[in-house]
Amino acid sequence: MRMKDGPPNRSSNFASCVVGAIFVVFIVIILLILFFSLFKAKDPNIIINAVQLPNFHVSSASSATGLNPSAEESTVNFTISVYLTVKNPNRGTFNYYDSNLDLNYRGDQIGFMVLPAGRVMAQSSRFMAVTLSVQPFLVAAAVGSARNPDTVGVGVGVLPINTKLKMAGRVRVLHFFTHHVQASADCEIRIESDDGSVRSFHCNGA
Repeated sequence: MRMKDGPPNRSSNFASCVVGAIFVVFIVIILLILFFSLFKAKDPNIIINAVQLPNFHVSSASSATGLNPSAEESTVNFTISVYLTVKNPNRGTFNYYDSNLDLNYRGDQIGFMVLPAGRVMAQSSRFMAVTLSVQPFLVAAAVGSARNPDTVGVGVGVLPINTKLKMAGRVRVLHFFTHHVQASADCEIRIESDDGSVRSFHCNGA
């Protein structure tokens, strides 16, 4: 005599479904952890490697404006070169927009330059050299420079200059996800008026 098959074990099927669901959730969690740890967008870094002044000139305000000589004001004009590196830590290319390099003296803008849009490949660096010519501007004359304290009139001592550079753009990860990122560098530069040498510079990035 042939026996009929018994009814399916519903509890066994339910347990299998629960185990399968737990496994799927576990895999999803692992994939999310890998995604956010490996492909999370990070802001690039701007490193100022060096600052140089190929040309630097100081003169009395009277020679530039034709006014009466004054020991309280001088004019300065120079050419400044900034050498920097942009590091992209992301696993996607950093495409940045047009960026401005601003040059300021005691809060007043004395020059600016537009850096054209470009890109930094994934997990790589790009070196840039930016040169900007600054038109003559007035500064308060000092009794003497740091190296020659006995000089009077034209000398302006140590000239404090501030540079600001901000780069914004986007990073595309896995060809689907786009993240907006930005980087900046704010530098305080101290220039020796005797010969236009850079006495020191200190930069903060964000």
